Amino acid sequence: MDPPDTSIRLPKVGLIGVGLMGHGLGKNLIDAGFPLAIVAHRRRDRVEDLLERGASESSSILHLAKQSDIVIGCLPSMQAIESVFPEVIGSIRPGATLIDCSTTDPTTTARLGAEATQRNVDMIDAPMLSGPDEAWEGSITLLVGGTDDVILKCRPVFNAVAGKVIHTGQLGSAHTVKLLNNAITMSTTVLLSEVFALGAKKQVDLRQLYDILCSGYAASPRLIDLGRRVLEDDHDVAVAIDVCLKDISLYNKLAADAGTLTFVGQAARNAFLLATQLGHGEQNFSRMPQVLAALSGSNLEIAASTTADDTKN
Repeated sequence: MDPPDTSIRLPKVGLIGVGLMGHGLGKNLIDAGFPLAIVAHRRRDRVEDLLERGASESSSILHLAKQSDIVIGCLPSMQAIESVFPEVIGSIRPGATLIDCSTTDPTTTARLGAEATQRNVDMIDAPMLSGPDEAWEGSITLLVGGTDDVILKCRPVFNAVAGKVIHTGQLGSAHTVKLLNNAITMSTTVLLSEVFALGAKKQVDLRQLYDILCSGYAASPRLIDLGRRVLEDDHDVAVAIDVCLKDISLYNKLAADAGTLTFVGQAARNAFLLATQLGHGEQNFSRMPQVLAALSGSNLEIAASTTADDTKN
């Protein structure tokens, strides 16, 4: 990335949510020269990292909103969104912009957008595709919904954090498309988890199964990522199971509100709900094959490690 042009006055950006995705957003905004303010997060190490890179820490969401030209929210749950964004809208100065990078219900986005409009505040929904690695690298795809003039105003921010920006339409459209995307990703995760669990039960060579699946029409980025994590026993949290449950539940609500059927979406939700009820909600999505294998009376961890060891001999 080229060094920032210090002759151009960049807007002050406030970032709420320096979690797995927000941490990368913050780093790239600082690298691009934006004055960045953040608020406390449960992972203090990420806050300290951004402070060392040049961010400032606000004492509260209220203080952050008041001093920012643009506020970016990257929040993990509907509860957080319902708690934080009304406070931001009530505190941010008229003419400023709120960008919601969370994955949320489009009807909630529309309601918050109407509240923002009443206070002469612009709002954009800008959910992200890909994961924490891409957020850190600045190569994510941003889906953005909002008016042309507001998106143009925020384009320097988008360019600082994303490799690709897709304007999907008016406010709320980006969250709609993100839920459609995530429905495929989450449902595929559950089906692949079933397949690996059944393969373990039938004593199939899981590494060979993975190679075969990657060679045909079953291949997908989700298969590549999930299979690698299972075979390498790599389950660092990228997307937690309870986040998967939230997203697929929002997809099913979207469909119910539209009057369409979701046979697969409901099945995927049931699987994530069961895993969460069993205490796996904070674990990475790649634990789902192990959860289903255990429920079926097999041990996928042993099967995966055995097949991996066999390839080294």
